[in-house]
Amino acid sequence: MCVINKINNNGRTNEIHVFSNERSVSAEKAREHIEKSLTICTEIGDRYGEASCYANLGEMCHSVDEYDKGREYLEKSLTISTEIGDRKGEASCYANLGVVCESVDEYEKGREYIEKSLTIYTELGDRRGEAHCFKNLAGVYGSVGEYNMARELIEKSLKIYTEIGAKREEASCYGNLGMVYLSVGENDKANKYLEEALARKKNIGDIRGVIKTCANLATSFFNIGRIPKANEYNQEALFIASKIGFRAVKANSLYVQGNIFFSLHNYDKAKECCEEAIAISREIGYRFIETTCFLTLGNVLFKEGEYVKAEEHYRKS
Repeated sequence: MCVINKINNNGRTNEIHVFSNERSVSAEKAREHIEKSLTICTEIGDRYGEASCYANLGEMCHSVDEYDKGREYLEKSLTISTEIGDRKGEASCYANLGVVCESVDEYEKGREYIEKSLTIYTELGDRRGEAHCFKNLAGVYGSVGEYNMARELIEKSLKIYTEIGAKREEASCYGNLGMVYLSVGENDKANKYLEEALARKKNIGDIRGVIKTCANLATSFFNIGRIPKANEYNQEALFIASKIGFRAVKANSLYVQGNIFFSLHNYDKAKECCEEAIAISREIGYRFIETTCFLTLGNVLFKEGEYVKAEEHYRKS
């Protein structure tokens, strides 16, 4: 799952969870292989392997929005892990169940699951697992607008990741801190942390992380009216997404670029970007971007005085 931030017409940001048919196809193949593995593990009585397969199926279902199915698989994995005394497996299941609950807005239940996971990881002395729980708890608190608590938890997570030398997770924490500050309108602090995250992600070769952070920086600079800087970061995200064939992110970046051109009164270019984004979105089934692009196109047409066409696009949106 790739999380990108969309620019609203009111200047605020919303997270978009980007999925595409490309991801769905690869997930379906992964499901087939895991199910074959599960059959073999069950036949030979490998309960550790069985629990692992259920856990993998749960995570895979979550990645393609099949939350009920994902929860079902994770609960099966949890039952087996508990029965065989696999405490680390148990902790992992609780953590993943917490994330599933957060995805369907069951925040209190999600928090309870993650706290159970945190307790086990702490007892086991598993510092990476502990840091992972702090990061997930931060996500839950951020989802309900408790940004100070979210920030504190990310900082705890960052401290552990730094101490154990987990560079990818460390970079992710800087990005998450940036997003917390962006959510409360502290764009200068947001930009500082996001730029730190970007530098670290480039250093470790996290290409998708680079795209995501560039997109977030584009949003942040757009929000404070620094259009050239927003354009610079969005162009970088668009270039890399096009180069590696990450079409869902390319569509999102084209949408953002359309808004940038709209703000510069370059209506022809704004239309061009939105129309290209719509074409890609239709190919991969990314309907949310269609919606937002039709809205931007409606705004462009309204500014050009084509009120009937503008209304048509608003209705489509």
